[in-house]
Amino acid sequence: MRTELKNKKQYFIGSAQIMLVASILLIFMQCNQCKEVDSDLSIEWETRIGEVPVELWGVNDYEVTDLISVKDSLYKARMQAIKPSLVRVHFAYIADEFTDSIARTWDEELIVDCFKHAAEAFGDAKIMLNPIAKWPEWLCDKNLVLNQQQENELVQLFVDFLKIIKRNNIRVDYWEILNERENLYYKAGKLPQLWSLFNRIVREFRKIEADIVIGGPGLTYPKEPHFSMFLDSCIHNIDFVSWHNYASPNPTTSNTFILNNAVSTIDSFANYVIEQAKLRNAKHEMQYFLTELNIQWTWSPIEERHANHIGALYMALVVEELAKYPINGVAMWHFKGNSYGIIDKDNHMRTPAYLYQWGNEFIWGDRFQSSLSSNVVENDLKIMAVKNSSGKSVLVINRSKANQYQINLNAIGFNSNALVQLIDEQNQTPLTITGHVITVPKHALLFISEALK
Repeated sequence: MRTELKNKKQYFIGSAQIMLVASILLIFMQCNQCKEVDSDLSIEWETRIGEVPVELWGVNDYEVTDLISVKDSLYKARMQAIKPSLVRVHFAYIADEFTDSIARTWDEELIVDCFKHAAEAFGDAKIMLNPIAKWPEWLCDKNLVLNQQQENELVQLFVDFLKIIKRNNIRVDYWEILNERENLYYKAGKLPQLWSLFNRIVREFRKIEADIVIGGPGLTYPKEPHFSMFLDSCIHNIDFVSWHNYASPNPTTSNTFILNNAVSTIDSFANYVIEQAKLRNAKHEMQYFLTELNIQWTWSPIEERHANHIGALYMALVVEELAKYPINGVAMWHFKGNSYGIIDKDNHMRTPAYLYQWGNEFIWGDRFQSSLSSNVVENDLKIMAVKNSSGKSVLVINRSKANQYQINLNAIGFNSNALVQLIDEQNQTPLTITGHVITVPKHALLFISEALK
């Protein structure tokens, strides 16, 4: 009996030991798996590959042209919250809003009052001013070429505007001359006349302020022969070149085209602009600005993607693409409105507004090398890994319409205290995520930052 009990005791002790060892092994394997969860992204924070200028997160704004709108406290609060680093002041009918059609002169008091309130909204943003986009209605039909007398009056109107700005100490960092006038003159066979007018305005401005930063001409896009004729005629007189880019004529254009083909076109246009400018051997360093950008180039019908995650994806992809070029600024069209705005007419934040808030506060500075795993389908993911005074931040852009990916925060140099937010089809306002392994859904933006929550 004693022998039998002894054997049973030894059996139970042995079984317990085996179970204990098995449990320890299982816990070890589980912990080890937690530490070694695969990540589709890795970042080399010691390998700097370039820079993301904060001015790539700029906006267009025309509330400044209306005294009631620019006084709106909630509009000001939204602008201050998003804090765009570059604001292009542009409105097709700015000359009509700011002039007296009877006296055919600027309303100086109105201009000063509007810009005073705008300054409260704009803060420290760099200001690009496009003073006359289309001819004022009292001067000439906007769809007609100017005659010599009308040109003389237009040049004087430009000069008088500059004098008002200087006299009242209104800060303007960049003066952009003209806006999408080249097609009108080309069809009339008078492109040389347009570029002669452009040069005349530039010369008059420099007589008043020798070190003024001036450029243009706000091309519809760098089409030929329009663009080369502009460069040949004007490049040695200007400080920067500006052009526009829109992706689609109507809302039926597919997301795949918008997020792939259209972004590639923006890349090729930017490369072409810089390449052609350098070929002309400008005597000083040229600056480059994409001064209008969005999905659709027509106001109607309304393009819903301007307000949702697809619009945000498109903008993020454009900034990521253009960051590899020496581009000094990008201004999306535009800040407020139901057709294009990142805030709507009632000042509600729309999805791309949150991207621009991230961008202006965090997604700029030194850019670092990122690598993707073999699981990632080519061109699905684009990454901006940056470091600035706020610390490290990463924007993961998933433009795939089908695939999702996994990011391990530990593998890319972040801990559990990192701020992690997601925008996708289900989350049009940022969703804050916890945990160290994050799934990036299809058509999504993932923002990660060392900034305090």
